[in-house]
Amino acid sequence: MRTGLLLGLAAAAQFFIGSELLTTTVMVAALGLLILAIEHRSRIRAALRPAAIGLGTAVTVATVLLIWTGLVKVETLTKNRGYALLIIFIIAAVLTPPDAVSQCMMGIPMYLLYEMGIVFSRVLLKDKLAERAAGEQENAAS
Repeated sequence: MRTGLLLGLAAAAQFFIGSELLTTTVMVAALGLLILAIEHRSRIRAALRPAAIGLGTAVTVATVLLIWTGLVKVETLTKNRGYALLIIFIIAAVLTPPDAVSQCMMGIPMYLLYEMGIVFSRVLLKDKLAERAAGEQENAAS
């Protein structure tokens, strides 16, 4: 869970600071993880499930932060739920053994975390979203 929160904050932090250093750090870390994965395949299989849980948590945190910054709108996320569901189940198919039960056991919670990000955004950012909607109406009326 902690890893997912850190990953979500790191992904969202790039939008706040606009630094190439963070992007470079993430790419180097990903390359290092790829090398370790090739060397230690059996250990990686055991670590896939916690990594997927961390990724799901990161999606929830990153969703709230991206909506808070205004880079993504709640309406866009709700309108494209079908695409999100498809991508989540493709990721679940890659990370799990080749059976439908395992895929569903990973895909359904990940999709619920996606929905939780939308719900948390609506609840936690209710005032900010209302201000943005009022500002957009003023701009449209002008």
